[in-house]
Formats: sequence, structure tokens, C-alpha cells
Amino acid sequence: MLAAPQIIQQTYVNQIISIDQSVTNVLGNVPDALAALIPRVLLVSSSAVDVAAINQKVWTSDQVRNLQLWFSSILLQVLSVPVLQGFSCSSLQSVSTQKVKDLIKSCRPRSNRNKVQLKETQLTCMFNYVKGDASQNFGDFPSDMLLYYNYNLVAKSNCRSYFTSTGLSDFSVLSSVLNIPSAMLSNAKDCLGITGNAISKDNLNILGNMACTLDYSHIVKSDPFILEKLKNCNSFTADQVSAMETVLLSGKTTYGNPSKWSSQTLKDLANLPLYLTQNFWKNFAVVMSAGCITGNITDASIRDNSFPFGYDAQQFDLCLDAALVTTNLGTLTPKVYTEDLQAIILSKLNQVYPGGLQDAQLQLLGPTSRVATTDDIRTWNITTIDSLSALMLTSDGAWDPAKSNAIIMRYLNKPGTALGTRELNAIGTEICSLNTSVLRTIGSEALRMSSIMDISSCSTEQKSMLYNISMFSYRSLRASSVPYYLLIVPYLGKDSLHHSRDSISVSYIIQLHILIECLFYELKH
Repeated sequence: MLAAPQIIQQTYVNQIISIDQSVTNVLGNVPDALAALIPRVLLVSSSAVDVAAINQKVWTSDQVRNLQLWFSSILLQVLSVPVLQGFSCSSLQSVSTQKVKDLIKSCRPRSNRNKVQLKETQLTCMFNYVKGDASQNFGDFPSDMLLYYNYNLVAKSNCRSYFTSTGLSDFSVLSSVLNIPSAMLSNAKDCLGITGNAISKDNLNILGNMACTLDYSHIVKSDPFILEKLKNCNSFTADQVSAMETVLLSGKTTYGNPSKWSSQTLKDLANLPLYLTQNFWKNFAVVMSAGCITGNITDASIRDNSFPFGYDAQQFDLCLDAALVTTNLGTLTPKVYTEDLQAIILSKLNQVYPGGLQDAQLQLLGPTSRVATTDDIRTWNITTIDSLSALMLTSDGAWDPAKSNAIIMRYLNKPGTALGTRELNAIGTEICSLNTSVLRTIGSEALRMSSIMDISSCSTEQKSMLYNISMFSYRSLRASSVPYYLLIVPYLGKDSLHHSRDSISVSYIIQLHILIECLFYELKH
């Protein structure tokens, strides 16, 4: 079941919970690995639950916040990473400060487990609990939380320890309106005695992931070892990409002279080639010809781990037969990640299916779907929820709103379709691409049983409509302030706050993450 498409997994879980929706039975019957598909509303409980069962399951952080009533009883136990990732100020209001501090420390980096991934609102909440502590044992705290630590409290003799700990942090969690990375770099230079922009290998090892925040000048002037630290970054600016290419093309790295680069070089560079431009890739160019000279692409060559290395767009087009694309689509599309080659795959499919792609092809299209035009999409025959779910997978890349709208409407225009729970779960973040006239058709039960949706990119009108539907969906829990608030908070923007104060205690509404959101809004405007 774990290898099945997500829509199949969701259907399986829905069948299980349809038998008995009590928390005890849901926890006992849904497989641990599929727990993330349990609707949040079914995790609200006023009675004791099986802590062991909870701790074994793989949760999303939003789900764990709704299991808030059992937090105080398990703080002293060894908690799993998914459970720790549900840390929430709302869930801990009845828990003693010392126990909360113990919970914060349990989120620290450990060598024998995955990192506890936390959002900025969780980290700033944690910081407020420990900001008065004089402890200099920085390894006792989540590394990401230390990004908000008051550096003035760090003893000069302990500054290297502080930056070693923050070097494990994910700097991308920081809001762009904060000037934390710049201030941290300045403090780090003072601590480590760095003058100018050149950073040695030893100091790069201390700074760790702070390398992800460095500008062009720092990258090109530092030890080439900086490339190894940059492999840990989630994204890069254009200047950072240019700097990495400058370092690589200098020939002074462990990857050698560009004239000697091979497929092994690409493997050794890990994720970095995904961000590099033609300035880098042209060093792998093949001889151009009017015919296929690189070698006809076969079933065997597609299965080779190095495929499609060695093929530029022209050779890929000349050496790839359209019939082969149709029979190997599921193997081919996950391996091709450049838009020029993806466009060729889509073109070959359009040759075979001039009337539009069918469900069988659409479910295997993967990342290649993102290069389709809206005109292409209008010919697609999207008739099943399986196809819609496959096309909406966020792991295959982001959609242009106009394109995602076209896909969803192609599905909804088929007889017998509607925006039910399965459709909402499949659409996910693309919900904001739909017109308000379409959003209005969402039923309260469909939203109630759906997974959480990120509506941050929605318009004010869209957010207001979804908020009103959510209030109606969870109205039966309105008497229980905290669970009710945790369920509707994803739909609760600043424009909706005044609607909420009649039904929810203000102490729950005015929480840290909303205050921060408002503060950031004021700073931006």
C-alpha cells in the first residue's frame, strides 16, 4: 500500500475510518505509515488516548496540534520526530513552563534520528520560553531556534560553540523581513577573527549552513570547500549560482578542470547541477550532427542510472522514438528534469495522441506536465480522481495558477464530479487558482474531512469564503475553544479575526504567530 499512489492510500484510509470515527479506533486501525492521511477533525479528543499508538505513527505537524490534550501526560517519554514537529503554543497552555522547556530540549539535534523540522512560529514560541535562561549549552536546544537567540547573551569565550550549533540550522525558515542572517554573519566574523570576505575551510566547517546566506563575493573568495556546504541549501539566488559557477570553472576545486568533467562529476556535485546554468552545462556538450549520433535511446538506456547524460536537446529529439516514449513513460519522466528535454517528451506524446492525452498517460506524466501550455491542457481528458491527484503532486513542481485552474476545471467539467474531500486533498495548495464561484461549491463536510490547505496565496475574497465554509464545517466543536481554533486557524487571516472574537476566546486568537504575521505585514508596508 505504501507504494500505491496517494489517492489510493487516501481511499484506503477513508474506508477504515468510515467504520468507526472515534479517536481510539482511528488510532488503532489506521496503519502507522498512513496516519498523515487521517482528517484533523477526527484527532480531537477530550479523553485519554494510547500514547504508544500516537508515538509510533507518522504525523504532520498540523495533525499533532489537534492532539493537544495528551501533551502534558507524555512530556517525560521519548517522543518520535513526527510528534515533536507538532509543537504548538496553543497546545501547551495548561502545561508547566519547566515541562515545556524539557519538550523544547527534546527537539535538539540527535545523531540517531532525523532532524525535528519546525516552522518559524514554533521556533519563536520556543524562544520566548527560554530567552531568559542563562544556559550556554547551545547543543541542548533546537539549532533552528538559536537563530532567534539574543547574541548579546553569548559569552565571548563560547561564541564558537554558538555558531557551531547554528551551523546545523535551516536558515530558510527565517522571514525575509528580518535581518538576522546579515547580523549573524557580522557577529560570526567578529567571533572567528575573519577579516574581509575570504572564509577558510576550518571556519566554513564552524559556520555550516550559514554558507547558504553568503553573497557572491564571499562565495568566490572563500575556500572552494564552500561548495560542499552549499550542497545543504534549499535554494539559491542568481548571484549565488553565478558565484558557484565561477568557483567551479576556475578549475581549483576537487572536481578538477572543466575539460575533464564527466558523469561522475555530476554525481559528486549532488544537487548543485540542478541550479546551474548553461555556463556550467556547456562543458558537457556533445558533437552536433544532423542525425542521431549519441545513440538511439532504448528501453535499456532509459533504465541506466546515468540517463539522459550525454544528450543535448537536439540529440535527445533525434534519438528518441515517439513509440518508445509511450511504452516507457513511467520510467522516462522521473529521470528528465530539464525543461527542454521535458518539452520534447510532451511533443512526442502529442504526436501519438493528437486528440489529447488520456488518463493513462496523464497519471505517468510527472514533472513533464509542468511544461504543457494551457492549450495543451484544454485537450487533456482528465476523467478520474487518480489523474487529477497525479497531476497535482507538489513533488513534481509548482504549477502556474492559470494552468492548475485549467486542469481542475477540465476535471470538474466532467459529469458527476465535484469538489469533495478527495478532490480538495488532491488539489492542495492549488486551491487558490480557482475562482470564487467554484470555491462556493465546496460542501462543509468535504472541507471538514479534508487535509489542511495552504491558502497563503489566495486573494482576500477567496480566503474569506474558505474561512466561512470552515466555520460552518467545524461548528459542532465551537464550544471547545482550543480544538475549534486549531481547526480553523489555517483559514484565519487578519481580515477574518474580527469575525472570530465572538466565538473564540481572544487569548487563543492573539497568539504569537498571528502577532508576528501582523508585525511582518506592518514592516513590509
